[in-house]
Amino acid sequence: MSSIIAPTSMHLSWGTPLMPNGPDLRYAISWRPVQTPPLAFTRTTTTNENSLIISALSMNYNFEVQLIAINSKGESLGNTTVLATCGSKPGKIEPPILVDSSPLFAALQWEVPSTGKFIPTYTLKANGNILYKGSLNRYRIEYDTIGSLEDDLLVIVLEACIENGCSESYSCVASQKTSLKAPEEAHLHTPVALVLSDSVIDLRWTEPMTKSGSLSLPLVYSVFRNDETIYVGKELEYLDTGLEPNTEYVFVVKASNTSLSIDIVSPSIELTTTKGAPSGLGAPVVTPVSDNVIQVCWAAPDRPNGAINEYHIWMDGEKISDTLSEISQCHFVSSLQPYTNYSVRIQACNDVACGLSVATIEGTLCGLPKPVTPRLEKSNDTLVVAWDTPTKLNCREIQYLVEIVGPDSEIQQIEPNGETSAEISITGLTWNQNYKIRVISLNSIGRTTGVNVDYFTTSRVPQGIYPIVVEQIGDSLLLSWKPPVFVNGEGVFYQIRTLPDGELLVETSNTFTRVNGVLAAQDYTFVLEACNVIGCSRSNLTLFTTEERPPSGFELNEVNVNSSSFVVSWTSPTIPNGEILDYIVLVSSCEDTDSSQCLDNRYVLPATEFSLRLTKEDGILPFTKYTVIVRVRNSAGEASSNTSFMTNEALPERITAPRLEEIGNQLRCSWDQAFRSNGEIQRITVEYMSFTENRESLVVSEIVEASNTSFSIELNTLQVDVSYVCVVQIENSIGSIKAESTTHRLSLALASSAADEDRVSSGGIVAIVLVLLILMVAIIMLVYSRQTAKGIADSGESPMNFSKFWLQEEESIEYAPRLQPKPPQAEVEKELWIGNEISDLEPSMLSVKRLPYTGSYNLVSNEDDDHGETQDILSRDSSADMEQSRTSNQMVKLKRFSVTNLSGNSHAVTQNPRLPSLRHVP
Repeated sequence: MSSIIAPTSMHLSWGTPLMPNGPDLRYAISWRPVQTPPLAFTRTTTTNENSLIISALSMNYNFEVQLIAINSKGESLGNTTVLATCGSKPGKIEPPILVDSSPLFAALQWEVPSTGKFIPTYTLKANGNILYKGSLNRYRIEYDTIGSLEDDLLVIVLEACIENGCSESYSCVASQKTSLKAPEEAHLHTPVALVLSDSVIDLRWTEPMTKSGSLSLPLVYSVFRNDETIYVGKELEYLDTGLEPNTEYVFVVKASNTSLSIDIVSPSIELTTTKGAPSGLGAPVVTPVSDNVIQVCWAAPDRPNGAINEYHIWMDGEKISDTLSEISQCHFVSSLQPYTNYSVRIQACNDVACGLSVATIEGTLCGLPKPVTPRLEKSNDTLVVAWDTPTKLNCREIQYLVEIVGPDSEIQQIEPNGETSAEISITGLTWNQNYKIRVISLNSIGRTTGVNVDYFTTSRVPQGIYPIVVEQIGDSLLLSWKPPVFVNGEGVFYQIRTLPDGELLVETSNTFTRVNGVLAAQDYTFVLEACNVIGCSRSNLTLFTTEERPPSGFELNEVNVNSSSFVVSWTSPTIPNGEILDYIVLVSSCEDTDSSQCLDNRYVLPATEFSLRLTKEDGILPFTKYTVIVRVRNSAGEASSNTSFMTNEALPERITAPRLEEIGNQLRCSWDQAFRSNGEIQRITVEYMSFTENRESLVVSEIVEASNTSFSIELNTLQVDVSYVCVVQIENSIGSIKAESTTHRLSLALASSAADEDRVSSGGIVAIVLVLLILMVAIIMLVYSRQTAKGIADSGESPMNFSKFWLQEEESIEYAPRLQPKPPQAEVEKELWIGNEISDLEPSMLSVKRLPYTGSYNLVSNEDDDHGETQDILSRDSSADMEQSRTSNQMVKLKRFSVTNLSGNSHAVTQNPRLPSLRHVP
């Protein structure tokens, strides 16, 4: 068999068998992918041709192929051949990512997709246009090659293609689209040019700009004149000299950054040099003469281009002189600023135009300092002398002196703190005297005396102020102090301020005061000001820390409670009255009679923690009342807050396996009372089950309810040759748990007693039966009359307490058999088990759910035994729907009743206070 392979199909051909062995020769192909575990073969339809095409296959995959020859007698299987389809496709390709960018370009890079042995070819498109096609996984987009962009956005799509392995065709995958925000376009403005002469042009330009402002990149500028580079540098101006008069030139400026591959070219500007203006004019020679005079000298231009008519002096771009004759090639310029540089040019003019020389930078000499005028500011008994320094100095360095001329013409000089400081404080002046104060400025040239300012001293403020003495009395502070050493006048009063805010606390003429309502454990800083009509002076600071007091304002948050854990939390006291040391948490719960279940724990938490979580591992039990007391302490005492709560209910737990014991002629099921109810016990159910030997089959099952105050229950009706098991189920509002006893087989004595009792019951000892029946009827009639009277009197009372249900005079019984025993047989006594459940609607009633036997029954109430009347309560026919009968839930109140089989068999039912039963009577 030969094949022609395509990416998703195989064209198979084969020869005719040497021995067809019959007519109607046909062929079929079976195939399947090669994998583990193997798949079933796929079989094609038959064909009479010697070739077949299998299509819709996976690319680049191995297939098992088998040829089948078919004639009228059957088919013959050929050998299995493994063939492979060709073709391949790149794996998923992610969009390219930006790895570098500038205002002119964006560098993109992308991950290589899985392609097997094939090398992918990439196609990068932006806004539908192909930018790049090649095998490299990176590309740099030059924005100037793209053209205008809508909203300055580039929509990028990357496509990867590989050879499909079958032919020269390709398989491709494309990435998701991604957007790239193009930067704002940077541009250079047209340079500004000034034709200075017939051979000089002054070019100036600005930095490249975007819409947002300057480009702010390190750039190198190139100036091109008629496409020839004439300047490369970082300056923003260039003076092009040596040009020909009356000649047109084209200038272009380019800004470049080689490392970022940035080239920004300005628009060109065309200029024509003047006709025959003087050129070759050398820079002037400038000589400083004084602090405000310079001398400017110059030489005739090298190319006057005619007769020079006049010269002009230009300083800092402005013409400052009138026409100067050609002969006088030196000129003094006056009225200048001391110690200042000037840019000086000479302009020479002929009949055609004027030519300007290059600039000479030179400055005037140093001059005397500029005079300053002092400003006087009084602060208490201190005089502050301040002045404004000149914005421009007349020499390199300057110093200041303050001269004070006293009443006796005594001169005192004070140097500021620092050579260039512009402020000084003066103390110790004589009161009630006139002073003249001036500032002297000095530099290397000389000194300049400023204007005199008169200052008259007045009376002094108080001096020698004693600090405050503080004494704490409860929540008050007693502040006291001594009078100043020097009162310096009449009418002294005191101001007490608190720092750092300087708030005025009290103003008084006494030497003591009282401050009430201070906080505990707080730092207070006091300062005393003694004042007269002149002003005030301050004492040293007094720092006092108040005593600590126990915390206050402490409350617990709401406790987060569930069944076996809780979280108690709190916040820091609103008034800590000192540094909080720790929190002590007391958790107690000792209401359980079992002291081992008591919880009385103490936890000490640091001042930075504000919650405590206790879980089952810490002894937290469901449905238990806990009291939590949290105490917060500082060094002075403590405050506390407490709360009590109940944990939530949970499933009952810790029930052990019940025990079956023979007590007399009864079988008692008892269980350990140490189980945890974990909630309000709603029901305790005991299920007795009896089995044949080795528990091969269930004989009977009976369910009764026990009081939640009892821990055992007895079974009266026993059978021989069976084993008993009891299952105790305890239920609360959350759910229930069960525990099963070990299998108990009746002892020989109890079994014999039960057997004897059965033989007596069914053996025909007529006398004993008649006596028992008469006695039973008498007892029933007596009890019934008493119950009827009590039932009428108590008809309005609330439902009985479930925990004492067997002590009630009137009860209801639920028939809920677990199994479907065989129909009753004559002369065979069988004991049927009756379920015992409490209705949610009437806890004192039991419900009749279903009857134990198939067949037809009447359920008869014998409540009116005294009158010999019966009442049919429930009838059930064997033809009734079984499912419907199982869901029947008719509520009946009974003392005693009987069930009669319509076929004639009667079943008498008597109510046992502990375990209602149903017994077959033949």
